[in-house]
Amino acid sequence: MAWALALLAALLLWFGGVAPIWSLYDARAVTLDQKQALAGRMAALAQSLPVLRKSAASGPSGDAQSLLEGATDAIASAGLLGRVQAMAAQAGVTLASIEALPTETPGGPTSYRRISLRVSVSGPWGQMIALLRAFDQATPRMLVDDLQLRVLQGHADHDAAPLDGSLTVTALRAGSAP
Repeated sequence: MAWALALLAALLLWFGGVAPIWSLYDARAVTLDQKQALAGRMAALAQSLPVLRKSAASGPSGDAQSLLEGATDAIASAGLLGRVQAMAAQAGVTLASIEALPTETPGGPTSYRRISLRVSVSGPWGQMIALLRAFDQATPRMLVDDLQLRVLQGHADHDAAPLDGSLTVTALRAGSAP
């Protein structure tokens, strides 16, 4: 009985005092390791800041093939429009409408200019996927945003049912002039 009481007292001491303190120590050690790793990453980023500032001050330095060509936003938008029409025709998708969206400058005055088109399309699923793949592999780079697809009702074969959709296609142009 004495041994059982001694064992019970030892277990209570372990689970009531030693184990929580040990667990707290381990949790604090993990937190300290995470903070040291974060401090190391922040120090590395701080060292790279002068190079990044110098690069940003020199203006856009993107690959010429990844940017739209054109002296103005209107010319660049027309070029993007022509590329989108060609890709849709090649994919076999019908363009219902294309709307040029206002040009945006996401950065400072010497940054890139974002040229966007709102496109309404219709066609079967496979052709829609081919169009999206063409946008993904396009030169200059094109980004697709706000993609919405709807199945047109009243078709017996749902796999071949035509889709109606809309999306925003965006490409970048260098320069600060509108």
